[in-house]
Amino acid sequence: MTTPKEILLGTLKDLRREEFEEFKWHLKNYGSVEGLPAIPESELENAERTDIVDLMFDAYSINTFEVTKNLLGSINRNDLLENLNNTIPEPKAFWEIPLQPSAGNAPITMLPLGSIIRRHSINFHCYADDMQLYLSMKPGNTHQLVKLQECLKDIKTWMAANFLLLNSDKTEVIVLGPENLRNMVSKQILTLDGITLASSNTVRNLGVIFDQDMSFNAHIKQICKTAFFHLRNISKVRNILSQSDAEKLVHAFITSRLDYCNSLLSGCPKNSLKSLQLIQNAAARVLTGTRKREHISPVLASLHWLPVVVAIFVECLSINQSINQSINLLY
Repeated sequence: MTTPKEILLGTLKDLRREEFEEFKWHLKNYGSVEGLPAIPESELENAERTDIVDLMFDAYSINTFEVTKNLLGSINRNDLLENLNNTIPEPKAFWEIPLQPSAGNAPITMLPLGSIIRRHSINFHCYADDMQLYLSMKPGNTHQLVKLQECLKDIKTWMAANFLLLNSDKTEVIVLGPENLRNMVSKQILTLDGITLASSNTVRNLGVIFDQDMSFNAHIKQICKTAFFHLRNISKVRNILSQSDAEKLVHAFITSRLDYCNSLLSGCPKNSLKSLQLIQNAAARVLTGTRKREHISPVLASLHWLPVVVAIFVECLSINQSINQSINLLY
């Protein structure tokens, strides 16, 4: 299916050079006249057609095609205007991200947030409605935290204008680095509309718990706690389960947790991974009815389960192979 940007780029390519320059002139003044975000004149000055497409989608998001049609009318290209009307499908069908804000269930698009964050020279990473901002600095450059504060303020303003809420209570900050240096930064706490965002010892990122030392000890501890809880429950009903059903439960509640993002643990010392291996051993004993004093390695081999350390190594090899073959490089 043709993307929105491809449709708009195709329309702009049909403009003669002088018409394209006139289109840019009207675009420069459009935001201030219509009460929409203004595209800086410096960015428009030498922008080509592909640049204009990106700038318009960043500034106007779902209103981009309506703005384009108005501008085409201003330069008397009614033929392109009519063609655009016949080409554009329902916007919901191809470029909105279906989130559910507290104000209702209307779909929204988060695309303009990228433009807002880039203006502050801050790196970011998005997954659905989860957003992470990254700021790298030297210990003496703590004044750069002002950029982060301004960025958060602009994000909150944009979200409020789109009937969304930036939940300050769920906004977390973590400082990574040597302990003596990160303490200097941690003292420079952030504030967001009067709410203090103190640095946390751990934060959760897509189900993985990151700590300030990047040791993943908190993450491993949480895996062990949750896995042993489910394993105790499975052991209570193991005698009434078939082998197939028991395997499904163990894979759903135990091994899935051991395998999830396990490549992140590749640099952890073996002492940290020992507790994960104990979980796998216990799961194998529950599944096969192996007694505590019996050797577990043959049991793992019969189940075709790789030891935890080996499974992590194999996952890293798999990721490296994908990178070398240019597979799944884009997130």
